[in-house]
Amino acid sequence: VLVALVMLLGPLALAIVRLALSDDLDQLVTLLPMLYKALAVGALGTLVYSAVPLGFSAVVTNRRYALALWALYYVVIGWMAQGIAFVTWPDLAALDLNASLKMVMMNMFEARFGGRSLQFSTSAALISIIAHAAVAIALVFWRVRKAQQSGVGGAS
Repeated sequence: VLVALVMLLGPLALAIVRLALSDDLDQLVTLLPMLYKALAVGALGTLVYSAVPLGFSAVVTNRRYALALWALYYVVIGWMAQGIAFVTWPDLAALDLNASLKMVMMNMFEARFGGRSLQFSTSAALISIIAHAAVAIALVFWRVRKAQQSGVGGAS
C-alpha cells in the first residue's frame, strides 16, 4: 500500500500541477490525458516495486535471503542486461526493470533525452514488466496454495 501511494501520488501530483498551470480551458482539455498516463506509470511502478519483490519472497522463505536475492536481481542482473544490450541486442535491456519503467514513462510522456542511455522498444519494456509481474504473482499463488495444502494457518 505504501509503495502504491508513493508510485501513484507522485506522478499524479505532478500531472495535476501541470494541469493547474494551463493557460486556458482548451489547453487544460488537451492536457487531461496526462492524468491517465500518470496513473498508468504509477500502476506499472507499483507492479515493479511491490509484486516482483513479493515473488522473490515467495521463493525464499527467509526474509533476509529474499531481500538479498531481489537486490541481486535488481542491481546485478539489471546492470548486466544493460551492459550486454549495449553491444548486442538493445531490447535485452528490458530485463532491467528500472530501465523498462523509465522507457515506458519517457515514451508515454513523449520525453526524449540524449546522452548515453540505451534506447529500446516500449513494447519490450511493457512485455518485461508484465512478464515479471505475472511470474511473481504466480509464485505467490504457488506459495499460498502450498501453505494451504500443508495446513498452515488452520486451513483444512
